[in-house]
Amino acid sequence: MNMRITSSIQLNLLVIEDNPGDFLLLEEYIEEMFVNATITHARNYSDASKILADRKLVFDLILLDLTLPDNKGLILVSDVLALANQSPVIILTGYENLDFSISSLALGISEYLLKDEISAYSLQKSILFSIEREKHLKNIKDSEKRYSELFHLSPIPMWVYETSGLRILNVNPAAVKKYGYSETEFLNMSVLTLLSDKEKQKIHDLSNPQFDDSNKTMEHQLKDRKVIQVQMEQNHLTLDNHACCIMLSNDITELIETQDSLRTAYRNIIEIEEKEKEKFAAELHDGLQQNIVAAKLIFSFLTEKSTVLAQEPRAVLMNQSLEIALEECSQIIRDIRPKKIIENGFYPEVEGLIQKVKATGTIEVLLTKDAEMDQLFDYFDLMHIYRITQELFNNALKYAAADKFELSFSIQANHFLLTFTDDGRGIPKAILNSKSSFISIKRRVQILNASMVIKSELNKGSGFHISLPLK
Repeated sequence: MNMRITSSIQLNLLVIEDNPGDFLLLEEYIEEMFVNATITHARNYSDASKILADRKLVFDLILLDLTLPDNKGLILVSDVLALANQSPVIILTGYENLDFSISSLALGISEYLLKDEISAYSLQKSILFSIEREKHLKNIKDSEKRYSELFHLSPIPMWVYETSGLRILNVNPAAVKKYGYSETEFLNMSVLTLLSDKEKQKIHDLSNPQFDDSNKTMEHQLKDRKVIQVQMEQNHLTLDNHACCIMLSNDITELIETQDSLRTAYRNIIEIEEKEKEKFAAELHDGLQQNIVAAKLIFSFLTEKSTVLAQEPRAVLMNQSLEIALEECSQIIRDIRPKKIIENGFYPEVEGLIQKVKATGTIEVLLTKDAEMDQLFDYFDLMHIYRITQELFNNALKYAAADKFELSFSIQANHFLLTFTDDGRGIPKAILNSKSSFISIKRRVQILNASMVIKSELNKGSGFHISLPLK
């Protein structure tokens, strides 16, 4: 049970939330944990933009619902950040999306909270942390004079090293505590010492441009030999006329483990779904389909015995209806349970999808097969790749209005590549971010431990590029 300590600091908060129930709950939590909080409520983006346009109003923090009636998603995040006037922004959302949370944090969001998991204590902690974090970052950027104090009080491990020799010049207490080395040991080592054996094989010079990448993820090794995953950030500065870098190390080991756990959970969910589909297909095959077959056989027997019945127009219509019902039932079973993946291989089933696409009109489909799918992947991975392909075709038919599809399966540099492009009108970002079919594709990509890049331009078509490291 968390100990709740009410804060007496003066707070001016802006809550952008269109759901009255959610706002009342947030208001209750805030008033419970902050005795001197002033809350301004905006019910939509339009109201929020008018409030934020008044530069006389300064907010300590903004709580932002991710879906508003007049704006939502990454566009909403970008728009609010542009108006926030350096106020930290915490996203509130009703659903979990790893890709979106990472993208929003990269834009500058302080934190990403699920509404169902918010409590008074967790909200207080997030608000205080976001405000304090914003203060530290602002002070580091705005004033070199106050560098020393901020550096040593930061709860995040930090150190300063010279870019020429990579020798550590200064280190904060958080780094000493986290890594297990004393301050004296830090000041007698190179930043290379902190790298794991795996990273030492990849990196030979920390001053190269590749290491300057923002939010670079690396493996570090503590004094007790424990390996952790860290997200590195660094900024160049000059101290005593020497070129140096200040480096920040944020331990994201738990986050990565959580992502791995979510990926496993997603895989289990999908496997359960596939098993349920298999069960449903079997019930259709053994039940409804067999009854239709039986009805057709009985009807054929009756028409053979009675020439009058055989010549009856309604009898002919009934026979045709039974044939259509039987074919539709068979097609549903094939869609639910693509057995050809096991019986005949992956590509025949994909070619079956292509034939269905061609049957819808005059769409040209080009297929490139440069990967031995049945040798590379097990059944469940093949099923995920097939379902992704199926969804790509379905979504292109719905939204692309294209004349040509190109589908490619290939191998490049120990990676399997699935590429799907069209020459249509482009798919709007709002649809890509909100439609369940695209979310299903992204979920299966996560399960496969793959990466996906989506490119879509108005009247220039869309492209999906999926890369999966081979085992």
